[in-house]
Amino acid sequence: MTLMIKINFIVTCIILVFIMWQDIFFRKITHSSLLLLFVSLIPLIFLQHQWPNVTFAILTLMGGFLLFVARLWGGGDAKLVAILALAFQGALFYDFLFLTAFLGGAIAIFGLVFFRNNLRSHGVPYGVAISLAFIFVYPLPSLFY
Repeated sequence: MTLMIKINFIVTCIILVFIMWQDIFFRKITHSSLLLLFVSLIPLIFLQHQWPNVTFAILTLMGGFLLFVARLWGGGDAKLVAILALAFQGALFYDFLFLTAFLGGAIAIFGLVFFRNNLRSHGVPYGVAISLAFIFVYPLPSLFY
């Protein structure tokens, strides 16, 4: 990773931490924070000589919309996954989805054990699982290749 890519990734991580904070305390992911994430993510993609994966983003947004209509997921979560899907190429996207589901389950279990009433009334802050999965999965190719 070049220095510019590292700096951009750190900025993206800071924005994701802010999104996690929003989701934990307010159970809301604002449009302005998602727009800021999008603006920071596009240079990160192009600095690595990649094109945004619009196919994954559209399919993820459609799937997230179905989960939103079924009241299983929030609209902000669907938009967050769609924006982050732009950055993934190939099989790494599936690792991201798997880790998101795993972390979401872990957060739900943790919430049921320690914050049962809050979890029942407000739901699982899934933005935390989505953001953490991106932070853990995205730099994997640069670490191992």
